[in-house]
Amino acid sequence: AQKGPLQTNSSVEVYELDANLNQTGTSFQTKVINDFGEYSLPVNLASQYIDIFVKGYYFDEVSGEASTGWLTLTALVDTYASAQNNINILTTLAKPRVLALIAEGMSFAAACAQAQDEVVSAFGITTEVTTSFSELSVLEEGDENAVLLAVSAIVMQMAHMADEGDGAVPAALSQLISDIGVDLEDNGQMDDAEILSLLFRAIIRVDP
Repeated sequence: AQKGPLQTNSSVEVYELDANLNQTGTSFQTKVINDFGEYSLPVNLASQYIDIFVKGYYFDEVSGEASTGWLTLTALVDTYASAQNNINILTTLAKPRVLALIAEGMSFAAACAQAQDEVVSAFGITTEVTTSFSELSVLEEGDENAVLLAVSAIVMQMAHMADEGDGAVPAALSQLISDIGVDLEDNGQMDDAEILSLLFRAIIRVDP
C-alpha cells in the first residue's frame, strides 16, 4: 500500500465481491507489516473480485517527511488477473471511472484498461501503462512504476498548493483525491477548472 508507502500498522480492510461487484458479506482486516507498505492477504479468498481499503500515515514526497494525518487509499482488484494487490494513488483515482464503465456494460478487464489509459492521459503522461495499477510500486524501477511515482508526486504537490499553508495537507490531499476521482468518473477527463489549474502549477513545480 503506497502513497509514498503507508507506514507499519496502517489498517487494511478487504471486502469480497460477487460477479456484479456487490459485497458478499465476507470481509477481513489486516495491517501493513513494514514501512514499505507491504501486507498479506489470506490464501483462501472465495471471490475473484475484492475491494481493498488502506488507512494510515504515509510518506510525503514534497516535505520529505511522514504525514501528520491519515489517508485512505482504495483499489478494486481481480485476484485472478493481478499478481499483486498494491493499493496506491492510481488505483484510488481510477476506481470511480472503472465502476462507471462497468455500469455502462463493460467487462471488468476492459473497464480497468480504459480507466488506466484515461487516468494516465489526464496527468499529461504519454508513457503507456499496460501493467495493472495494482501491480505498480514506487519502490521499483521501470517506466510504468515511474508513472505511479510521478502521479503521486504531482498530486502531493497539488495538495500542498491547495492547503495554502494552513497545516492541514492530509485533509487537502484526501479531498483532492476524491475531487479528481469524481471529475474523472463521467468521461475519463479532468474538466474541473480549479483542479486543472492546480495540476498545471504542480507539474511545473515537480518537473521544472
